[in-house]
Formats: sequence, C-alpha cells, structure tokens
Amino acid sequence: MKLLTSIAAVLLLAVGCTSEVPTRSPAFAPDPTPDLRAAVATHVAATVAAMPGPAPTATPFPTPTAAAAPTPTATAEPTATPAPSTTPAPTATPGPTPVLSTFPLLNARVTGIRFFEGGCDVLRQRSVVYTNVFDQRTARCIYWQLNLVFDRQPERANFEIEAVYHGPGGGILARHSAHAFVERGWTNSQHATGEGWPQPGNWEAGDYLVELFVGDQLLATAGFAVTELPPPASPVAPEQSRLQKVRDRGSLICASRDNIPGFGYLDAFGNNVGFDIDLCRAVAAAVLGDPDAVEVRPIAASQRGPAIQSGEVDLLVRTVTQTTSRDALWGNFVQTMFYDGQGFMVRKELGVASALELTDATVCVVRGTTTELNLHSFSKRHNLNIAALALEDTHAVVTAYLEGHCDSFTNDHSQLAPIGSFFDDPNLHYILPEFISEEPLGPVVPHGDEQWYDIVKTVMSILIYGEAYGVFSNAVPSAATGDTAVDRMLGIQGSFGQGRLGLSRTVAQTVLRAVGNYGEIYDRHLGPNGINLPREGRRNALWPHAPCGDCPKGGQIYAAPLR
Repeated sequence: MKLLTSIAAVLLLAVGCTSEVPTRSPAFAPDPTPDLRAAVATHVAATVAAMPGPAPTATPFPTPTAAAAPTPTATAEPTATPAPSTTPAPTATPGPTPVLSTFPLLNARVTGIRFFEGGCDVLRQRSVVYTNVFDQRTARCIYWQLNLVFDRQPERANFEIEAVYHGPGGGILARHSAHAFVERGWTNSQHATGEGWPQPGNWEAGDYLVELFVGDQLLATAGFAVTELPPPASPVAPEQSRLQKVRDRGSLICASRDNIPGFGYLDAFGNNVGFDIDLCRAVAAAVLGDPDAVEVRPIAASQRGPAIQSGEVDLLVRTVTQTTSRDALWGNFVQTMFYDGQGFMVRKELGVASALELTDATVCVVRGTTTELNLHSFSKRHNLNIAALALEDTHAVVTAYLEGHCDSFTNDHSQLAPIGSFFDDPNLHYILPEFISEEPLGPVVPHGDEQWYDIVKTVMSILIYGEAYGVFSNAVPSAATGDTAVDRMLGIQGSFGQGRLGLSRTVAQTVLRAVGNYGEIYDRHLGPNGINLPREGRRNALWPHAPCGDCPKGGQIYAAPLR
C-alpha cells in the first residue's frame, strides 16, 4: 500500500520572491460527475467521521504586513498516515473556481487558495512556483496555500484548518488538520500544508478537489490537476529587435511616395523630398545618426497595408489615414502629424458650387482607400447617386479626370491644391468647399515591437516640442539654457527615457540639427515655401497653450510630454 504523507512543517515562503507561472485548465471527461462541493457541504460531519485514524497536525506559515513576525517553532515531523484505498474511477469534474468566504472567527476574508509542489520532508521552503497543473511523473507533495486578510488583529488567535483532499474518482483521498494562529497587529496571513509522497510518480492522473474548513464552515474550495505534461519546448532565440535590424543594416526602410508635392515628390535634382520624407529622415537621424541613411520605397496606396503588415519596411509614412481597423490589422499608428479632410476638384464648366450638387456625377477615386469608402458614404447619405470610378493610384485618377472620364476627382484637400497647380491651365478647375471626412495622418510601424513603436513616437514628440520650445535647426543649444524642459529635451539635464529606448542622451540635438523642428518641416514643404497650406488657427497649428511665443497656435498638434 502506498503511504500518503501529511506534511507538518513551518513553511516560510518569501512570497515577494516566488516565481509565478501561468496556469492552465486540465482536460476533462465529456460526462463529468456531479459537483462535489454540494455533497461535501451537505455531509461535512459524515465525511470527517469516516476518516480512519487520527489526523496528523500541520503548522502553517504566517506572513505579517507591518512589523516582522516571530517565526513559530516547527513541530516534529509526524509519521506517515496510510492512504485509504480507492478504486479507479472516471475522471472527476475539474477543480472549480475557488470558493471564497468571510471568516467570522477573525473577521477575516479569504482572498485566495493556490497550490505548489515540493519535497515532503522540507521544514523551510523559500521559493515556490504556483500552478494548478502538476506533472504526474515528478509531483511529490502538493501543498495548498490559504491567503487571509482581516482588520488589524487585536490579540493572538488560534484556530484549526481542516483540509479534505478528494481524488479523481470522487472519493476522499486524505484529510489533515493544520494548527494556525495570527499575532496581535497582523492584517494578513498565509497558511499552507500539503499531502503527498516523498517519491514522485504516486499521484494518480486526474482532477483533485480540496476543501478547507474551520469547524463546520467551508472556507475555500479549489482544484488542481495531475497529468503527464509535455516536455518543455526547446528554447527559441528571441527575435532580433527592429532597432537592431535597422542598425545592422545601416539604413531605415521607409515606405512612402514620390509623386505628391508637399508630402513626397522628386525635386529638380531627383531627390525624394517632402513632409513625409522628413519624418523618415528624423527617425534615421535618431537611430543611425544620419538623416540620409533612408531607403525610400515608393508604393501604391493599395500596397500600404501589405507593406507594413509583412514587416518588410521599418516605417510607413505615406499620407496614410489612421482608422481603427487599420490600427488593428496593419500596424501601430504612432502620432497624428497632419490633420486633413477629403474634398472634390471639379471643372468650372460643370457649374457646381458645392459637393451637394454632384448628383449622378462620375467621380474618380483611388481604389482600396478610405477616400473611396468616404465617397460612397457621402453619396448615400445625401442621395447623390454618385458613380465612383476607382483606379489604381493618384496618377491614374488625375489622368482619367483630365481626359474627361469623370466629372470630378476626390482626394484630401492637402493633395487637391498641389495637384491642381500642375494642370496646364489651373484656372479651369477649382476645389469645392466641403470637407467630407476626418483624415488624421501619421507614421505607422509594424506590430510586435514595442520598443520600436516607442522610439518613433518619441522622435515625433521631439519634432513637436522642438517648435514648442523654440529650438531651431540652426541654433540647437549644447549647453544648459536654464529652461528645465528645454535642457531635459536636449539631454543636457535629466532624462526623458532615452536610455531605455536605446537612444543617445542627446538624441534630440541630433534630430533637430538634422531636419529641424515640426514648424520648420511644415514650412519647408506644406507652408509658405511649399504648397502654402495655412496653419494659424487651423488644426495643424500647435495646441492653444503651447509655450512658444511666435508660433502658429490654436490647433491640435500636440504630443506626450518629454519627461
């Protein structure tokens, strides 16, 4: 007959140092037996009376919260108690979600019961791993741990905890009584004893139920499973971080465009320049120290999602609108860097003054974009019966419009103006006044690398606060200015988390010298020196209370503080 050992030992568990592991639910028989808890609650007296022989006592471990608790003296190790013989039976119902209750004797509340495995002859155990699934091949003694919280204890109190173990067949496997106490002034305590065998391999595979009583009151119910666990998986080398990939490659791969003035286009020398391109260059300056270490990959609108989803590019900055579904499916949108809205370009000969007059019109639009969806929604909402001619990219849309295949074409207002400026006779066309959508534009990074997401977000914050603090590319301080916020941003005094991100302390100095602040980038490409989109009093101005003096305010350009 196998001997089941009841543990009577002082278990001093350093809970703050324990290693928590995820638990999992065991697999159960398709036809579970009835809930054991009801039966146990109904027949407590009969259950206890039926147990053979005197129950060995067990000493719990207490853990005070305030003053150091005195260590109780360990009692002598009891002799093993023969386990009652059991007949193999079908797998019982799984251990239920712990049943917790109030403990009137001490005005205590049960906050949890959990399990761990250990040797059966250990008097002191300082580190445990909590779980509710144990390996049948290695399990020895399986301990329960009861956690109590209560009002500050006025005086020492003693009590007995009765533990009843139920085996896989539903019968009683073992029972023991644990002497417990709490000292004056304590506000919580933990108590644990166990059952099992000094040698592994004696636990029957299946599901077990444990009830803890004080007197005839059921304090807590919880279950654990014993099974043959699969061998641990071979360690897998962690995937290389995006930051390290970029540094090993020596360049940043940025998906963008080369055909829209202001945002991404080829200048007279064949260089890809623009607002979006400078956002890429700012990230390259931050992580590589070189704003020109950028490989710009021009892609069509329909390629934006696949490019960032696949992880083949490090960054997507291509006048891409943030939406909830794109955020979930494509990648992480970092920061809104430009607020836009959709509108319509028409020929003057069409004779319409409002988008609400485009009844039965044919409108050209880029396929697979939020622009196309917005067009359908606008037409349906106002019963306009617009026929959408969806084409692959902006070039195809504009060509179709100029060749007369559609009455109008739709795009963001920020793109309609620069596109129209390149027409042979811009005066023959005009932009209708309506904004039919919200289009927050900003960089996107692939899912799965929080550090890389935080890096790009921080670089965007540097650009915005560079303007807010009045730091320009031609005059970036390298010595203390006396302004705490400026000195922290520039890495002269304090920190805003650069080290944890893998960036240099003076990363903001590098970025601002390389590309300038947000206002400089905007003016260069979208403002007076670019396509001339005003900022003052509009959404793309800084927030109303930005600390700068001579800067466009009253807008929504704002970022998390650099602290």
